[in-house]
Amino acid sequence: MRKTAAFFLSLFLVLSLGYATLHPAYLLMTDWLGPMVGSSLLSVFTLIYLLLGDPLSFFMVAFI
Repeated sequence: MRKTAAFFLSLFLVLSLGYATLHPAYLLMTDWLGPMVGSSLLSVFTLIYLLLGDPLSFFMVAFI
């Protein structure tokens, strides 16, 4: 039970901190494509940005 709770807590923290560090271009694309695709697009862009972001040039990506 503790592992499940820790997983969901860490997922919540990564996504909430990821929204704060998301590149402005992704936010513009979300505003543009959001009505057609849905609100989950912001979560997808956040996960892509955190997975593919360069931690040497963006400190917050390395921190998260």
